Amino acid sequence: MNSAVVIHLILAGIAGASIILMLQYRKKYRQNVEKLEQQRLNNKISNLKNQMSPHFILNTINNISTLIEDEPERAHDLLIEFGDLMRYSTYDVENNKLELEKALAYLENYIDLQRLRFSNDKAVELNIQGSPKTKYIAPMMLLPFIENAFKYGTNKTKTSNHPAVQINIHIADNSLHLLVKNKMPDNQKKTSHKRKGIGIENTRKRLNLIYPNKHRLDIYTQKGYFFVDLSINELRNENHQVHSR
Repeated sequence: MNSAVVIHLILAGIAGASIILMLQYRKKYRQNVEKLEQQRLNNKISNLKNQMSPHFILNTINNISTLIEDEPERAHDLLIEFGDLMRYSTYDVENNKLELEKALAYLENYIDLQRLRFSNDKAVELNIQGSPKTKYIAPMMLLPFIENAFKYGTNKTKTSNHPAVQINIHIADNSLHLLVKNKMPDNQKKTSHKRKGIGIENTRKRLNLIYPNKHRLDIYTQKGYFFVDLSINELRNENHQVHSR
């Protein structure tokens, strides 16, 4: 074998090795970029959840403070329930997903806390259909919509025969449908388009990040009522990826 052939083979080997190294480098680079992007989006989701928590805390403290002087026993009960809710939210809100059964228990506890504000048993209606067992959901995904309904749907309706807030949850094999309806106070009917507060807007962003193409959210008013209509079509506990929008 002459020297020219040997040199040609050596160069071919070097070229082949260079191509392999380049492909390995590109793969490693792509993996690092994807990892950094995943971390960035996870941080973004965490920040959105953290922004909701003070909103929930302030609203609940305000509700309790209105009862302390006139109804101290009821305020005491509220504080106990509130403490349970805060312990729950502090630990479980950090999870990517949690059991739907636990999330619904959290909602029911919150709704029970709100019921203490009313002497009218019909002020709040809650209806849950279907089994939550073996299903999972991102934490703090439903509460902001229900919290919003209590914030705007309880004025001037404390003694009404009609519910101030109606909440319907239907669970199927791998989907959840939430419909929240509340009567709009007269002074809110002309400004209902401004009611999309921090909690709702952050939840909308989280839905887009965590459930891209797997959810539908409609918020609208109709005949003096405010509606939130949400469907989530992914209740499995898989290692999900969040997506940039």
